[in-house]
Amino acid sequence: MEIIKKKRIIFEKIRKNKRKQKKNKRINIKKHNETQTQLCICDTICPKMDDNNRFNGLVLPLAHGWTIWYFSHLHIFTSFYAFYNQYYFLGFSGLGSLGTSLNYWKYPLHDSWRRYFDIIFIQLTFYIHMYYALFISSGYGYMFFTGTGIICYGVSNCYIKKNLFFATFFHILVHIFASIGNAVLYSGTLQ
Repeated sequence: MEIIKKKRIIFEKIRKNKRKQKKNKRINIKKHNETQTQLCICDTICPKMDDNNRFNGLVLPLAHGWTIWYFSHLHIFTSFYAFYNQYYFLGFSGLGSLGTSLNYWKYPLHDSWRRYFDIIFIQLTFYIHMYYALFISSGYGYMFFTGTGIICYGVSNCYIKKNLFFATFFHILVHIFASIGNAVLYSGTLQ
């Protein structure tokens, strides 16, 4: 009888230890998840921002970067609209913008040649389009929509540390307003 009681006591201790180990393991996993990821408003698990205000070296987590990548395809339609209206140089610059945006947003590393090439090419394209806007009848409409897109870019940069969903949303609006502005510009006639 005593042997059975001793065995029971030993088995209960073993069970208690196993329960403690499972509980500690759950707590450790929870702590690990809290430090490594954050839950976005869009219900995806995104990595937390590191000390350099990056997501493991990325400007945005991949789920958000790929969303912008999909919206970058809008430049196809405006470029073909430029070709249709015989603005060939603007159409080719639009296709170049498409290429640099797709190349960058497929994996948006912060310190990469793809990012800097995208920024420089977009700026050059913007300057060229602004020059043409001075001589095309719909130039003011282009300036309005492009200015709205530039404001959205600033808002996107403000939200990057606060809310990833809004940062991504406002950057998508940059692409949408830029495409609308380009379409408005291409619909005008040279004066």
